[in-house]
Amino acid sequence: MPGLGVNTPLDDRPGASLRSWLPQGLELLSCFPEAKRRRTLVVALQVFVDESESQRGNRVFVMAGAMSTAERWAAFSEEWQRCLDAAPILEVFKGRDALGNPSASGGLRRWSHREGDGKLRELVAIMGRHIRAVVFCVLDLEPHAKHFGSWPLS
Repeated sequence: MPGLGVNTPLDDRPGASLRSWLPQGLELLSCFPEAKRRRTLVVALQVFVDESESQRGNRVFVMAGAMSTAERWAAFSEEWQRCLDAAPILEVFKGRDALGNPSASGGLRRWSHREGDGKLRELVAIMGRHIRAVVFCVLDLEPHAKHFGSWPLS
């Protein structure tokens, strides 16, 4: 079966005219009736999500994501890398390093508190300039285990 393009007939029955008017990449609007599709504002966002699980104290699973436009993510990436490359240089940023995790092995562990705190403040400021929204979810693992057993989360 040949691939479907933007102007490929979607219904080959006689008299059918179900060609998609949707631009390529906006097929996600197909769930709306045509009148609503034509007046719907579409904004493409990129979302980066990360997760973490605590094994100490209150066991929780946390998932968080940051959203912004493609243009803002591109600017964010450039500014973030410039900050990592500026003295004191940090090859990779890991949140567990910033939180004083004893098992952390990243660059922040080798720095003084003042150096690490300064770099973190710069990185947080960069996030504040570019990220438009943040979503997160915290799951208490004890009730989760009671209801779902050992079903893995990560």
